[in-house]
Amino acid sequence: MHRTLTKASILLFAASALVALPGHAQAATGTKASFVVNTQFSPDPSPILAATGPFTACTTVTDLGGDAVDTGPNTVLFTGEKRLNCDGGTVLLSYEARLNLAAGRKTFGNWTVLESTLPGVEAGGGRLK
Repeated sequence: MHRTLTKASILLFAASALVALPGHAQAATGTKASFVVNTQFSPDPSPILAATGPFTACTTVTDLGGDAVDTGPNTVLFTGEKRLNCDGGTVLLSYEARLNLAAGRKTFGNWTVLESTLPGVEAGGGRLK
């Protein structure tokens, strides 16, 4: 059974990425950076609640679409893409997350940078918490 994303529960992205800081690409490759967003799968951008590294330039996350599939009596698999909207660029992410209703509605999964125009973010990925 498919659920529409507008009715889906919250995904909380607490993520870290491999980044390269401008002017220090060699030394900084693999540097951790993070952002936190409470996203509701609405057409309106969700505000970024906290960020470190190059993600501090990011203010909102826009849902670009995806899917939600019931994978068990208490779990839902979400997949899709989101765009981080930042001063000076954007970052396109893909994600795969499982919502476990039996574990207090916790979300587990990962995300990957598909493309980036944000200085300091070249590639990477992280875990959803």
